Amino acid sequence: MLIAERVSNIKHPHGINQRCQNPRSALLPAIRSPSNGGTPSKIKLANFTDSILNYNLPPWRSSIARALHRNRSLPNARYIQLATIDNNHRPQNRTLVFRGWLEPESKIKFVTDIRSSKAINLLADASPWAEACWYFPKTREQFRLGGTLELVTSACGNTSHSQARQAAWEQMSDSGRVQFDWGTPGADRSEDPQAFNPPQPDEHQPSANFCLLLLDVRSVTHLELRGEAQNCYLYGLVDGEWVIRSINP
Repeated sequence: MLIAERVSNIKHPHGINQRCQNPRSALLPAIRSPSNGGTPSKIKLANFTDSILNYNLPPWRSSIARALHRNRSLPNARYIQLATIDNNHRPQNRTLVFRGWLEPESKIKFVTDIRSSKAINLLADASPWAEACWYFPKTREQFRLGGTLELVTSACGNTSHSQARQAAWEQMSDSGRVQFDWGTPGADRSEDPQAFNPPQPDEHQPSANFCLLLLDVRSVTHLELRGEAQNCYLYGLVDGEWVIRSINP
């Protein structure tokens, strides 16, 4: 039997009310240490919650926050597979690093090189639709997040998105920033050893090749592989409100 209700009328699969009227209380179960009831030393609770205190979060955000916390010891838990369609209507897939959320829209942040195939296709008006697949090994759960992509380049004016691009650049490591001045991705490999040893870029001045890539999530499928039978939940937007359905895995 399928169940479809507006989030304001149901309970979250893990007992958290779907409509996050108080984002702080909704996220506390996801980031509180289960062993001692306190907050883990690696997570600064105030910074984590205060930045989103005034937002009504989509109901699936608390499930992802919980998964991130429970898989925090695994570096690969922040790797996401992103599938797109190129100008020839063929699929492309790659692994990207989760860089956080753009608030208050709850857009997923990635970074990319403007010379990469995904950026070139977006700039050439390829389909903006994409789907991210995010697997958490420790808790054995998968999130599929479908939506549209937006590329924030150096040509964007002084907007909130350009400010987010600036912040993303400053949060990169030195080794991460310098890669945007390497040779063109996909071109024949240079035999010049200096091609991969350019001067260290300014930490406050993003490379012209540096882009912020945003995924505006429109649907989420959350699959919990543990248990028999497995649980699967489908989140979708109906008339601007999130609706959840319990579906067969």
